[in-house]
Amino acid sequence: MNPLSDLDINREIRRILVRHWVDLGRLSIRTTSSVSYVCGSLLRISGVSEPFSPPIVTALFTEIQRIRGIRRVNIELDNWTETGGGWRPVESAAGPGKQKA
Repeated sequence: MNPLSDLDINREIRRILVRHWVDLGRLSIRTTSSVSYVCGSLLRISGVSEPFSPPIVTALFTEIQRIRGIRRVNIELDNWTETGGGWRPVESAAGPGKQKA
């Protein structure tokens, strides 16, 4: 199988994020030469009451990294940080894992 184009990779990333009820308006997603960049805040869309947990966030980014054709995924989130083998929410004034307005 041929690897996906950068635009196709972006589409696949968005498809995964939508399936997990992620607010795409809070993220910037781009791919250049099969290297993907996901930046911003990882938040649920309004109306979804289940917050993100470290295992869900880890599974989400593992799924993205498995997209055919991706060489690397650079993730820079302002409300989650990668620690060793997983993800944890960044402490904020609103409290751990709370969504900002």
